[in-house]
Order: sequence, then C-alpha cells, then structure tokens
Amino acid sequence: MEEFTITRDKIECVNILSKAGVPCGPVLNWKEIKADESLYKCGTLVKMTAPQRGEYVTIGCPPKFSNFAPDYRPAPALGENTDEILTSLGYTADQIAKMKADKVCG
Repeated sequence: MEEFTITRDKIECVNILSKAGVPCGPVLNWKEIKADESLYKCGTLVKMTAPQRGEYVTIGCPPKFSNFAPDYRPAPALGENTDEILTSLGYTADQIAKMKADKVCG
C-alpha cells in the first residue's frame, strides 16, 4: 500500500481505488474542508460573524426538516444574556439587581 500511495495524493488514490470497486474516501484537513463550497451549499458549514471574533466558520445542520429551520447566530458574550436566563428561571428584576450588586453574576 505504501508503494501505491507514496507517489500519489489522496484524491488520486481515492479515484483509482474507487474505480477498482474499493470503498474509500479521502481524509480531509480543516483547510480542505473549509474550501469545499458544496459544504456551505448543503448547510454542513456556516459562515458566522461575532463582534469580538469577526468572521469564522462553524458546523451547521445539513439535514433538512419540514418543521425546522436552524437559527444560526454567534454564542452570546459572557454575561450578555444573564438577565434573560435568570428571568426565565423565575428571578425578579429586584433579585437580579441584588445578585449583580453582590457580584454573584455579571
């Protein structure tokens, strides 16, 4: 196998082996994966933009469902949604303000 692969790149090896009926596929690195436009078209990869990070690529949701469309957005910054989370857990505005004053949360 080493003699066969040493003079060929992975794509050439896959093409030759596939034609011979050998089930195989290339192992791509992240740079190669990010450059594959078909992965963006099918939703496997998604380009995102975050205030502190700028543009980056993340994993999407390639399966398509009739009653579900993914909402892609960057993760909140530390403390950005504290009030929303604490409110959803039943804390009042006064309790949240006290926790912030006591430096329990940001």
